[in-house]
Amino acid sequence: MRGRAGVLDVCLADPEGDEKAAMVAAVTALRRAVRVPLMLDTTDADVMAAALELVPGRPVLNSVNLEDGGARLDR
Repeated sequence: MRGRAGVLDVCLADPEGDEKAAMVAAVTALRRAVRVPLMLDTTDADVMAAALELVPGRPVLNSVNLEDGGARLDR
């Protein structure tokens, strides 16, 4: 796979936008356009859940952190 991406990181966090709607639109378009695994990059559990419903196969999950003491991680 020289010269090609092994995974595509999809991060659409925007404090002034609708991250969930943006993620759903992007994943819907990307799942048909790329042949590499998607890395879903969000700290919002609702955004992650919506994206996971759309991703074929096994995506990589990114940006889960302990920033709030672990409540987001548990969710």
